[in-house]
Amino acid sequence: MEVLDTCPKGEQLSERDSHLRWANAFVIVYSVCNRTTFRDVETQVKHIQLAKSPCSVPIVIIGNKADLEHRREVMLDEGRDLAEEYGCYFFEVSAADGYTEVREAFLALLKEVYDATKNKLQVKRRRSSVTRNVANKVMQAMFGSPRRSRKISLP
Repeated sequence: MEVLDTCPKGEQLSERDSHLRWANAFVIVYSVCNRTTFRDVETQVKHIQLAKSPCSVPIVIIGNKADLEHRREVMLDEGRDLAEEYGCYFFEVSAADGYTEVREAFLALLKEVYDATKNKLQVKRRRSSVTRNVANKVMQAMFGSPRRSRKISLP
């Protein structure tokens, strides 16, 4: 697994888009103490979905700083609703309180990537057998069925 921050300051959009194209999954983090970071999540999800279209990729939305309840600007339900609207996973964590919740978010994402990769391999296998069957039918239509040797008995 390689983790890459695609939103560092000063990075060009074209450079970020190239990262989006090769990635198999995404984690978008916002601060529950900063509504502006939450508003940016929807824009980023749309941008990822556009860059990866027509395929879909797993996206996890994480609300961080859940331990700072007294400074909260974004409610838990808002994050959950946004994730549901775009078909993303959602976790609210406190990276300062420990890594357990963050670990769970990454494990869910990795499981989704693994399952998607496994399903793609199964589809490829099915497609190759379908392709082989179609090729055989085309060959039969063009050249007839393969001739089998027949015994001819003479009187």
